[in-house]
Amino acid sequence: MGDIRLLLLLHIPEAILVVFVGMNLFNIKAKLRDILLVGFVQGLLVYLVREIYINYKIPFGTHTFVTLLTLILLIRYIIKIDWGLSIISTVSVESLVLIGASFPLKLSEFLNIPLEKQFQNPILFASIGLTENIVVFLVGLICVLTGFKIKNILTETNKGFVNVFIFVILQAFFNIYLSIYNQYYRESNLFEITNTVLIWVNITIAFITVYLVVSLFKLMKMAKQQEMELIIQKNNEHLVESLRMLRHDFNNHITVLNGLIQLGKQEDAKNYIKSLATEMRSFNKLTSLKQQDLVAFFINKMRQAEDNGIEMKFNIESNLYNFFISVDKISKIFGNIIDNAFYKLKNKGQTEKRVLVEITEDLENYYFAVIDNGSLVPDEITQRLFERGFTTKGADGSGRGLYIAKTAVDQMNGRLYFEQSLEQGVRFICAFPISKKE
Repeated sequence: MGDIRLLLLLHIPEAILVVFVGMNLFNIKAKLRDILLVGFVQGLLVYLVREIYINYKIPFGTHTFVTLLTLILLIRYIIKIDWGLSIISTVSVESLVLIGASFPLKLSEFLNIPLEKQFQNPILFASIGLTENIVVFLVGLICVLTGFKIKNILTETNKGFVNVFIFVILQAFFNIYLSIYNQYYRESNLFEITNTVLIWVNITIAFITVYLVVSLFKLMKMAKQQEMELIIQKNNEHLVESLRMLRHDFNNHITVLNGLIQLGKQEDAKNYIKSLATEMRSFNKLTSLKQQDLVAFFINKMRQAEDNGIEMKFNIESNLYNFFISVDKISKIFGNIIDNAFYKLKNKGQTEKRVLVEITEDLENYYFAVIDNGSLVPDEITQRLFERGFTTKGADGSGRGLYIAKTAVDQMNGRLYFEQSLEQGVRFICAFPISKKE
């Protein structure tokens, strides 16, 4: 058997580091006991494979695939995560190991040190492990310090992207593998896995990746279309419900007027009619907007406001003649802004709760302002309102609402900004350029 110091001081610590970084990189919650167990068993297996390589001259490069497979199996059955995460976490971190191993191998080639001598000499062999550990450690340190997790990116996208990522990372692994080991094919008969096989593996993975990417985009397009249809359906349902409520309110108004007239309170009846006329003019302006999806959305929000004891009014000075916004953008922009105002007012003890939506225009822009009479935003956090992940709602908030709204406004070449004052309240203003049509 070889130097036992390599097992205790190199292979086992390196395997534990590899497992730990792989779990951290994909935000996998694993018990420390399981990480240590996988690292110990994997380190022992790597040590045994090295001894087999030295004594039985197995093809150079085969050990990489053997240890890769054993680590996937150990993570799958000891840490107990699904096959997809087991594969991508292992292949990702083993790619880092290959990159780390490339430096001393290149240096050995430059110094004309034979490959067999480097693998048989414990000190030279340990130099490979040292650079491998440095690369893996640096990546792990960056993940810990920055909070970067690949799994967070995967979970925010379509599930099909996970399959694409698996094949992309496999292709990257094979390319790194080829670049490191291919040089020894011409110089040594130890490397018996031919270029042709590996190249065809790469080509196959490339075709599968392209197919998966195309399929993914089709699925994403279908999902977006279904989401828009669902939003339209919900808006229509809310519109029908709102019309029923309007009919109910109309009957109530008739009852009130009838009572006032019977009691001989003609002056009160006149004032009541004037207030109804003002309210109806505002509602007529709302329903006269050119984009009916927007009308349905705002009527739905009026119903929600009423359910939460909030008075919601509109000041409309534009019919939005040349303005178009998709249904999903309506929800992302105005839904998030108005819901934020509702949430703030619902959780305050004030008696008067008001939200005003102003729609105006000038020569260059359409303006949508959502104004509430809630408490002002503290100056120290105003700069972070549109920051991803920032929330003032505690456990109730995700910190994504205003960020999503601003991103959607930016995609429409618009601007979303914030103003506040004691006199006018808190205002979120969306400005969209007017499309110039001949």
